[in-house]
Amino acid sequence: MIPDRPDIFLEGMHVVFIGSSMLCLIEAFITGWRLFTSKKAAKKQESKAS
Repeated sequence: MIPDRPDIFLEGMHVVFIGSSMLCLIEAFITGWRLFTSKKAAKKQESKAS
């Protein structure tokens, strides 16, 4: 840490926190999308088998 400049450390922590939050949101969206499309495809496959 730089003496007499705690604001630099805090700004860096904010950047890292926001970046990791955005990454988690993107990953959650992709996971939800894949889950939704795989269930949709499974229902379609099941209806063809009947």
